[in-house]
Order: sequence, then structure tokens, then C-alpha cells
Amino acid sequence: MSMYGQAAPPAKKRSTHKSVIIHGPQGSGKTRHAQQLADHFGLDRVIEAEEGPHQLRSAAIGTGALILTNVTPHRTFRRQLTIAQALKLLQGKPGYPF
Repeated sequence: MSMYGQAAPPAKKRSTHKSVIIHGPQGSGKTRHAQQLADHFGLDRVIEAEEGPHQLRSAAIGTGALILTNVTPHRTFRRQLTIAQALKLLQGKPGYPF
């Protein structure tokens, strides 16, 4: 209850997971499967970072983002997968067609 006797609005749920970078060539299905991948990793934002490494660094700041790019990230990013590796994680999941 707030100080005025009304219930406080519910807090927006934010992901506490670290960001994940999915990389692959243009047309490989990154955007098409973005929501399923974000749900799989428990992330609440999808960011398309197609311009290069500097944009990857700024997009990775904070938590809860699935970052899609066609640039292979530097090895300094721990949580990075190719689109092929990411799609293998979704195989056999309920509601996933492939």
C-alpha cells in the first residue's frame, strides 16, 4: 500500500540475466527467431546491432538483452552463439516448429 491507501502499481519485471549475442549472416533467421530465443534465455529485450563492434559493446551494456548481429564478436563476449548453435537449443521445445 502506498501512503495514500492505494496499492502501488506492479513493478515492471526486468531480466537479471546477462545479455546474449547471436551472430550470423544476413538472412539466417536471427530476427525471425528472436522472440523464441529471448524467451529461451529469459531475456526481455531484443536489440539488432548490425553496424559493427562498437555498437555491440554499447548494446551489451546492462542486462536482459538478446543482441542480434551479422558481425562476429570479439572473444571478450562470453555469452555469444552462432545462429546455428542458438537454433539447436530451440529444437524440440514446445511451440517451436523446427
